[in-house]
Order: sequence, then structure tokens, then C-alpha cells
Amino acid sequence: MKRNFFYVFLGIFALTAIVTLLGVTRLIVIDDFYLKSLFGSLLLELVTTMIVLFRSTKFFEESLYTNVDEYIPSTDAARVLQTLFLHQEKMDPNLKRVFTFVIHPPSGDFPRYLRGLSELVSLGLVDVNMTTWQCGFTTTGYSIAKKLKSHLATMMPYIANETG
Repeated sequence: MKRNFFYVFLGIFALTAIVTLLGVTRLIVIDDFYLKSLFGSLLLELVTTMIVLFRSTKFFEESLYTNVDEYIPSTDAARVLQTLFLHQEKMDPNLKRVFTFVIHPPSGDFPRYLRGLSELVSLGLVDVNMTTWQCGFTTTGYSIAKKLKSHLATMMPYIANETG
């Protein structure tokens, strides 16, 4: 539904712009009264668009969430968190050694893994070793995963071998 509204308004905007510009350049004859109205409408559309874009852009926010403690992960991110959490709890719940794992590109899970990883890295919950592409918890990520333990329990973890 949003997509339909977007295309309707985009079409109205484009038609107004085309007719106004053709009228201003005198390629089509438009009475001055109507041309002034069209030009005013075009300016109003441009100003409204700029205001809406400005208000919806988060210029100085580093995260999608203002408070990480209120974070609810997407399904893809929750699966990465669940995998890390299960293995971290077994290996070292004190985070002296950090469990890491990677899903390789040939795997069918790779696109979902990347989506989840992207979300978690952007929030600072997971770090990625750029040499091996292994991901592991940050201290904040581990504490958030503990809080989300019951939510994560519904996720099927990735099959991962212990490393750390």
C-alpha cells in the first residue's frame, strides 16, 4: 500500500514538474494565472519533500536504536545471537575466551547470516575478525543476549564448531 502511494505522489510530482517547466519555457501555452498556480504547486511539492526527507533522516544517530537495552533482534540477528550465546555459555560464560564462528559463502544460510551480522555489528553487539571473518560477542552483546535468553531460545542456532 505504501508503495502505491509513493508511486501516485511521484507521478503527480513528475507531471506537475513537466507541465510547469514546459509552460515556463513557453514550449506549451499556459495562461499566466494557471502557470503561477502550477509554479506555486511545484515549489510547495519541493519544499514539502525536502521537509519530509529532512525530518526522516537521522543525521547524528549512530544506531537504529536509541537504547540498545530495548533492542529486539530480527530473526536473522536472533539466530546469530542464539548460536553465539549457546556456545559462549558452554565454553566460557565469563568471556575470558570468546567463542567465534563463521558461515561460509557456499552455505545456503550465508545471506541470512550476513543480514543478521550486519544488524549486530552496526549496534556494537558483535565483532568480526576481518582476516578470518569469524564473529564473536562484544561485552555489550553478551549482556544483551543474556537479557534476551528466553526470546533467543525459540531460534534454531547455526551449526558451529567451537573456536575461541
